[in-house]
Amino acid sequence: MPWSTEQRTITEKGALFRSHHDGSRQVLSPETSVATQQAIGSDIMMVLDECVPSTCDHSFAERAMHLTHRWALRSLKARGDSPQSMFAII
Repeated sequence: MPWSTEQRTITEKGALFRSHHDGSRQVLSPETSVATQQAIGSDIMMVLDECVPSTCDHSFAERAMHLTHRWALRSLKARGDSPQSMFAII
């Protein structure tokens, strides 16, 4: 189930948001996040994570955790055989 704020929408596909530069719609998926980090030569890549407010209820946090886990698996697959390290966000 996607959720939105005025600035962003979180879905299985990734984070959809408006650029603050030109107002265009952008999609940051686990795969594009990894590709960007590979392109800039990050020593340590971070997986895409749904960050929830500390005040959210248990079911919301659990749903976000499962989404983050699925994104992490996709990130790991997108990493391929890259020598760059990859870490989860905790």
